[in-house]
Formats: sequence, structure tokens, C-alpha cells
Amino acid sequence: MNLVNRLHFISSYLRKEVRVRHYPPALEIEVTNRCNEDCIMCPRHQMTRPFGNLPMELLDKILDEVRGEVELINLFHFGEPLLHPRLAEMVRRCKDSQIRTMVTTNGTLLTEKRAKELIESGLDMLVISLDAASPDVYSQIRLLGSFTSVIKNVEAFLLLKEQFGRGPYTQVQMVSLRANHHEVEDFVKQWKGKVDSIRVKHFYNTANIGPSIDEPDISRPHAKPCVMLWREPVILCDGTVLPCCVDMIGEHPVGNVNEKTLMEIWNDAGMVDLRQKHIDGRHQEIGICSNCHVFQFRWPFVLGSLMFNDMTLRKMSTVLENLETVKGMKKVRYS
Repeated sequence: MNLVNRLHFISSYLRKEVRVRHYPPALEIEVTNRCNEDCIMCPRHQMTRPFGNLPMELLDKILDEVRGEVELINLFHFGEPLLHPRLAEMVRRCKDSQIRTMVTTNGTLLTEKRAKELIESGLDMLVISLDAASPDVYSQIRLLGSFTSVIKNVEAFLLLKEQFGRGPYTQVQMVSLRANHHEVEDFVKQWKGKVDSIRVKHFYNTANIGPSIDEPDISRPHAKPCVMLWREPVILCDGTVLPCCVDMIGEHPVGNVNEKTLMEIWNDAGMVDLRQKHIDGRHQEIGICSNCHVFQFRWPFVLGSLMFNDMTLRKMSTVLENLETVKGMKKVRYS
């Protein structure tokens, strides 16, 4: 159903078109920017925009436009999605629009009631961010949560999935940091065979938080334009559109879907300027891109975007990422 859109995406990116014909293959939609956690690698304390929840009517407006084009929606950006009381209903509306849907959560609010709601909603993928294999390390990274309580929630959710005989593809996730890098192997062993996949994720230096938590500089030159500017924008809970998920606190807005359509914003001056700077090798002029090390150009990823739906591609890319973070192919050293 999305093959034509995928073809236009690949063509626009490879031909370095600043104005495009395709819809983003994937969207990140923030259902809330509220959070019940305080994590050391999160630039939450730098955020100045007001707290709020995504209105259902705004989600409906977005879905009316992207139905039949966008193939994956991640109902997450900067906050804990389970704080939104109508999250499961939002998942169902995405699914009714024939769009695969995923949610990322810290697991603290994954009660039996919420777990049942998510399973029954038809959610395709649930990512649970844990970041540690022990209570001690967890408390160093996630300052408000209880490791024991979260683990019980995850285990109960997995048991519930087994009882239902269905449920979302479930991934547990660790952000690789100085504080937890010695637990990576334990984390993998802890969850191997229990969940559908395990992701050890690169640290994202969003809002340049790295120096304040003593993370090493692992930025790399951008030899090619960042594919994310052609692939996956973010819509905040107030309708503001950001160019990509790295802009966690909303430093670089390019429009608002309450005022224009997503496609108008996708081809408006803000996005055109960003793409042109990347094409010209001038990404250093863009604050959110100048020290970004997240999305590097990889031919398998770009070509895979044509052959596979976005959900499948996301699962496959986890394998490649883990080769770097778990197997040591990524040259990051902690003294």
C-alpha cells in the first residue's frame, strides 16, 4: 500500500531534492510531554514549552491527512505516553487508519489494566526503556523510578501477552552510558529469550547534554545528507512540527499542523533550508545537527527503506546497532 510513497522517498533522497513528493514514511507523534521520571541523559530541565497532552481531534486531523501514505506512527517523543489517559484509544485510531503503531514507555505505569488496554488496542510494537540490569545502576540513571517495581510490571506484561496469545512485539532497551556500560552483557542475558528483541541504543547528545553527564564526544562528520530530513519528522502535542527526533526539547520548529497541512510544512521554507544545508555540507550551521552522531548514512538502511515496511526495517536496524554497541564495533571508550 505504501510502495509508491517509498519509491518517491528513496528517489527524493538520492536525487537530493529539497522539495519532495512523498509523505514521511514514519511519524513520531508526541502524546504528552509530561513525564514521571528524571533521567540523567534527558534534557528535560532545559525544556521551556508548557506541559500538555495531545488532543484527540488533533490526532484525527493528522490521521485524515496521512492515511494510506505514512506506514508507521510512534506515539512518543518527549514524555511518558502512559500518562495520557486515552493512549489505547489513540492506538486504535491509528490502527483503524491502517497504520502500524508503536509506543515507547519507561514501564513504571505499565499496570495490568494499562497492559490489557495496549494489548487489546492492537498495538504493533512496545519499547520498554530500562537502562540497567541492577537496582543500583538503575537508580543512578533513572532518579525517580523503582527498578524492582518496573521489572515486575514488565514480567507481568509478558505473562499477560502469553495468556492472551497475542500482543505487541516487545523490545527492552538500554541507552549505553558511562554509568551502565559494564552491565550491557548482563542486560542482554537478563532478557534473552523473554522478549522479542533487546536493543542497546547509542547515547543521543540531545540539547548537548553530554558534557554535563560526562559522556565522551563521539560525534562524526556527516559525509552525506541526513536521511531523517526526508524520512521522519516529529509532531509535538501542541501541533508543532520538528525536523527529526533528535530535537527533543523543540529547538528547531518548522511549522504547526494546526495552521498548515503536514505536507505544506514538509515542503515549506524551514525544511527546504535544512535539506539544502545538508546537501551543501553545511550541517554545522544547524544547532541540532552540528554535534549530532545519531543517524549516519548507511546504504543498507536507505535501500531497506524501499524493500521493507518501516516496522520491519526498525526491527532489522536494531541488529546492526547492537553489533556496534554490544559487540564493540563502535569505538567508544570509557576511562
